[in-house]
Amino acid sequence: MRILTLNTWKCDGAYRQRLQAMAQGLAALAPDVILLQEAFATEDGRADTAGYLAQALSMLATRAPARRKVRAFEGDSVMSSSGLAVLTRGPLVAHQVVPLPTDPADGERIAQLVCLQRGGVRTWVANVHLTHLDGASDLRIRQLDACLTALRHLAADDRCILGGDFNCSPGGPEFEVLRAGPSPWVMPAGSQIKSTHRTSDGRDLDLDHLLLSGGSFTCVPQVTVVLDPRQAQAGQEASDHAAVMLDLAVLHS
Repeated sequence: MRILTLNTWKCDGAYRQRLQAMAQGLAALAPDVILLQEAFATEDGRADTAGYLAQALSMLATRAPARRKVRAFEGDSVMSSSGLAVLTRGPLVAHQVVPLPTDPADGERIAQLVCLQRGGVRTWVANVHLTHLDGASDLRIRQLDACLTALRHLAADDRCILGGDFNCSPGGPEFEVLRAGPSPWVMPAGSQIKSTHRTSDGRDLDLDHLLLSGGSFTCVPQVTVVLDPRQAQAGQEASDHAAVMLDLAVLHS
């Protein structure tokens, strides 16, 4: 299974051109599962990031709309959402949306939980986009706890993957929570230093992650950062975040 996570940057920048760049880049990588955050969609049907990519890649889109509000899009003010979506090459066994703790300064946050079954092996995947607020480690910890509590209830002993835009680095207190407990989450990246986003003042940040728990996985020694906008000089950038990709084999029990 090749799994990839990408924050798609809502409708910002050159949206239509970015969609094409996303589709072309993802097609070349050929992932089996794609986790999308900030998956923009207008209520009038003019735009649907997850739908466009699913059609371009011949995949199925399972959406979890969130953060509904009026946004500026192509010169108009449109009612839209900027939620989560999972693209897969086959149907899902289950899908659940989990409300997460929020702050009025940030707004709605959710987790999207999906279950895949391949060759008789079930794998639960949690797609998250945690709060971006500065100094909000405690809130992100509570958001992770709500997501993982729901996941433990649903997944039991099944294998699990947690991915998305965490808005924090592996050195933060949020990851101490993930490393604790009877079934700690494993970062395939290990001590690998990576960067998935650059701030306007030039700082490189490691915000986007894929983690594993609760089963027998084998995977490549490290995750790969792909679709990096800092390397898009020869073409249109896909997003303001790079994608993170992981190749793994799910072993039969």
